[in-house]
Amino acid sequence: MSERETEERLESLPKRRRVRHGLVIVNTGEGKGKTTAALGVIFRAWGRDFKIRMFQFIKHTGARFGEHRAAKKLDIPIESFGDGFTWLSKDMDRTAALAVEQWDHCKNAILNGDEDIIVLDEFTYAIHYGWVPVSEVVETLQSRRDTMHVIITGRYAPQELIDCADLVTEMKMIKHPYEEKGIGSVSLGLIMGTPPRVEQGGSSSYYSFAQVILENLRRSVFSFPDRSLGKLVEGCQGRLFHYYQQGFYGLSPTL
Repeated sequence: MSERETEERLESLPKRRRVRHGLVIVNTGEGKGKTTAALGVIFRAWGRDFKIRMFQFIKHTGARFGEHRAAKKLDIPIESFGDGFTWLSKDMDRTAALAVEQWDHCKNAILNGDEDIIVLDEFTYAIHYGWVPVSEVVETLQSRRDTMHVIITGRYAPQELIDCADLVTEMKMIKHPYEEKGIGSVSLGLIMGTPPRVEQGGSSSYYSFAQVILENLRRSVFSFPDRSLGKLVEGCQGRLFHYYQQGFYGLSPTL
C-alpha cells in the first residue's frame, strides 16, 4: 500500500473523540511540595482557560501569602478559611468548626459548581483530626460531575481517600535546611512539623523540653514576642512528648 493510500484509509476511519475524565488527585507525605504541586497544576490550567477554584483549610481567613497575591493578579479565586496552625489554636472547637464550615463550601462547589478544577489545600488534616468524616468525603467525590478534577493536599491522607483517588503522590523528604543536626533546629523542626534530631549527649541534655524550645526559638530566624513563645511551647506539648516517646535523646519530659 502506497503512502497516499495509507493516508486516504486513515482519513476514512471514524474520528475518535477525545473524552476528558476528571481525576481525584492526592498530594500527601512528609516532604515539602504538596501545595506547590497543586499550584503548578492551577497555573497550567489557567493557561488553558480552565475554570479554577481553590479552598484552603487551616490557613487563616484573609491570608495574603505569595500564592494569594499571584492568584489575585490572575483572577484565580483562593478562599482561605481557618485560624492558623492547629497547635497554636486557643480554641480547638472553633478551629474544628471553621474546618467543617469550609468543607461545606467545598462540598457545595464539588456537587453544584461548574469549575473544571477544585483544589482542597491542607484538607487531609480536617479528615485526620476527625472533623470531617472520610466516608462523606469519598461519597462527595464519587458524586461529582464526570469532567471535574479535584486535587487534595496535606499529610496523613487516609487509606480510604487513597483508594478513591486516581493519582496519589507521596512527597518524601530527602534533605531539608531545617533538618540540620543539633539543638539549633529543634524549634524549626517543630514549626515545620518534622521531628527534631538531637545528638545523644549534646548540649540539649541540660534543658527541659520547654527550655529547649524557648532557647532555640530565640536563636531562630523567626521573631516571636515572649508571650507567643510561651503559647507555642504550650501548644507543642503533645508533639514534644510524642518525640520523647519515639526515643529522641537528650530531652527530658518535664512539661
